[in-house]
Parts: sequence; C-alpha cells; structure tokens
Amino acid sequence: MTEKELRLEIIKVGKRLYDARLAVAKSGNLSARLDAENILITATGTFLGQLSDSDIVKVNLANGKYEGEIKPSSELPLHALVYKNFPAKVVIHCHPPLINGYFVVAKTLKAMSFETKFYLGDIPVIPQETPT
Repeated sequence: MTEKELRLEIIKVGKRLYDARLAVAKSGNLSARLDAENILITATGTFLGQLSDSDIVKVNLANGKYEGEIKPSSELPLHALVYKNFPAKVVIHCHPPLINGYFVVAKTLKAMSFETKFYLGDIPVIPQETPT
C-alpha cells in the first residue's frame, strides 16, 4: 500500500470509528506501519471523525523524528512501543464513552459472554497517572 493509500485508509477508519461512537470529540488516535522504519500517526488534538491528509504525521520509529510542523499524537510513545515489540500493522486507540465510564467504577472488564472470556480473559484496569 502506498503512503497516499494508507493515509486515505486512516481517514476512512477515523470516520467509521466516530460514526460508530467509538471516538468522540478529539479523543483517540490511529497509526499504521508504513514500512520497517516509519509509521503514519494522527496528529495531536485531531478529531477522528473529520481527519484530513494534513492531520496525519509520518514518524521514524528509530529516532522519533517527524516530518512537518504538525506534532504527532501525544500517544506516540505507546504506538511506537507496540510497533517495536510486535509485528502489528496498525494501532487503533479509542476512547469509547461507555467503556471509559465502565472503567471509572470497575477494576476489570467482566466477561459477559463466552467469546469475551475465551478470547480476552480478564482485562485489568491500568491506573492512569498522566494525561497521556
């Protein structure tokens, strides 16, 4: 997939996530592996439902340098760790309002169906100590 095609795919996925109410306002971020050395990631403060080409930043995984004036998402360190440690091709980091509310009061995600328990097991809440 070319860089241009990958950028268009990120834009489409952002819109689908917003339309499905899995991302609201300026929450969530997306990235995709462009090649062995680079990823594309949404810029800081972007609105996934209305992404444009200029909202996507190319970042070198080895040195963290990015092209242009627009800064990558503040979640870049999380995305970079995923790409450096797993053969992942994409990272979709959403903030669905229902899940955010659930984890305010619960310490784990209770398996409500066999499939959830089988595929995911217990999902712990990781205490958040910083904004990102």
